[in-house]
Amino acid sequence: YDASGDRVFLKKARELADLLAPAFDTDSGYPKSVLNPRTGEASIVSWTHGKAILSEVGSLSVEFMYLSKATWRPKYRHVAERIYKSLEKAATRDGLLPTYLDEIGRA
Repeated sequence: YDASGDRVFLKKARELADLLAPAFDTDSGYPKSVLNPRTGEASIVSWTHGKAILSEVGSLSVEFMYLSKATWRPKYRHVAERIYKSLEKAATRDGLLPTYLDEIGRA
């Protein structure tokens, strides 16, 4: 959408964000990494041992924040803000966030 201005991309981005919404239903706001789009059931891949992946969390938060700005819909910004609040509380090592984030529990 940003490159072309074609609103069909914005519409599809909203549809995808709404489809992904159940993955963010966690205590921390960090999304679960696996989502069944038919059922809305979200889960965490076993190899992360119940933790969220920082790069995934970061990328999705930026996308949701941009989508909120592009659509003038605050519900997408709220998703990102919940993540940011949890990241502010996360333990760091020498000021750096860990690759795997704790506290992904269900809300």
